[in-house]
Amino acid sequence: MNWKLAGQITGASLLGSAAAMSLPLIFAAISGEQINVFLIPVLGCALLGGLLFRRGRGEVVITAREGLLSIGLCWLILSLSGALPLLLTGQIAPIDAVFEIISGYTTTGATILPEVEALPRSLLLWRALTQGIGGVGFVVFMIMLIPASQGSTMNLAEAEASPAAEKLFPRFRQSAAVLCGVYGALILIEALLLRLAGMPLWESLCHALATAGTGGFSTRTLGVAAFHSPVIESIIAVFMLIFGVNLKLVWLFVTGRTAQALKNEEFRWYAGLFLLFWLMIAGSLILDGKALVNALGLAFFQTASAVSTTGFASADFNRWPPLCRLLLPLITMFGACTGSSGGGLKIGRVILAGKAMKRELHRSRQPQIVKTITLDHRPVSEVTIQRTLTFILIYLSFFLCGWILLAACGLDLETAGSAVLTCMNNSGTGLNAVGPLGSYAAFSPFAKLTLCLVMLAGRLEFYPLILICLPKTWTAPALKMKSGKRGS
Repeated sequence: MNWKLAGQITGASLLGSAAAMSLPLIFAAISGEQINVFLIPVLGCALLGGLLFRRGRGEVVITAREGLLSIGLCWLILSLSGALPLLLTGQIAPIDAVFEIISGYTTTGATILPEVEALPRSLLLWRALTQGIGGVGFVVFMIMLIPASQGSTMNLAEAEASPAAEKLFPRFRQSAAVLCGVYGALILIEALLLRLAGMPLWESLCHALATAGTGGFSTRTLGVAAFHSPVIESIIAVFMLIFGVNLKLVWLFVTGRTAQALKNEEFRWYAGLFLLFWLMIAGSLILDGKALVNALGLAFFQTASAVSTTGFASADFNRWPPLCRLLLPLITMFGACTGSSGGGLKIGRVILAGKAMKRELHRSRQPQIVKTITLDHRPVSEVTIQRTLTFILIYLSFFLCGWILLAACGLDLETAGSAVLTCMNNSGTGLNAVGPLGSYAAFSPFAKLTLCLVMLAGRLEFYPLILICLPKTWTAPALKMKSGKRGS
């Protein structure tokens, strides 16, 4: 085990954490708020991160084992260091602080705060910033900090299996730079539009960061509904849909290659499913007595929030008809597009699983049939099909295990099931006690720790977390991860 290299990557993550906390530190100083809650963590992370990074300089080769270790260490270090500002306020327990920050970095949006406005504005900005960082992708975040060669950074990305690891250009570092540029530009545009719509500047930035990360942390306990502005809701809804799209396609749209982007099969399914669920939910609300325009508006926002797995709420859908309460969690299971900051299964996997099922039904009638599954008119390998079906099986297994564990904690089945489902899909808002007006504050420490693991598993897409826990990962001979000559 190359602990020196693992230390270097851990050091880079600490330096990144210190840099990220510098923004709310400056904001707190300008606003006249207490700066110690950020100053101490910033100095500590910068000092320790600098020492670890310096000791590991010169290491350029990373094995699969070290990639897994580094990912696990980085998530652990970022979660613990990021929780320090909340912990130093003296108002939040350690497990609650860690839960809140893991929820932020994994872009889940589940909160333990029963009253969000009770926190200082600098800490609310920090919560939103963790979602912005988590949205652009932890892999890309490290790539911008770690000098590596011979494909090491791409190997680290493969270890995490993050959607953000998809390349836009032959050179991975160039792909990461363009992805960050598009992502950052969209955040600034949304923040500007929200400011023009009447939202205070700092809250505009917070909501833009939370939207970009498809996380859903708001600066108000009532969420977006607290602003009582259809214009603000419309802006956020549109950007939620945008951030649920593969960032590669967003780049194609931005550069004028609209026709090429529209040919993407996953995007067409994403748009089609959104329209279908929007109309179904709106129809259910109309039958329940809502006016046509009001029903369409409420359904548009909440469907956009669900399909992008953002978790923002413009109404208490706990009081909506049963069909709506069934559809909203179901939509988050499908998730956003591959290569977006959203969670869930991802539309691409759902498409492949559906095509695999269809092929097997044909084979049951005609066993001799030979049919190749395609996506975007390109054949998909049987290995990819097998991995997709295995991923869905792991997903369902995690859901059932988490549901049982939370039910054992004394939670009602609807609360327990929706809490696990929304945390695993990184969408945050569930039903009953964890609905739009609820929080996870009353959950037991064991339940919160369980959901922390569920959030991490969902964000890391299960495999790294499972492999880290397997003894054979650490006892088997180390093998270098597959890496040709890739540009940095």
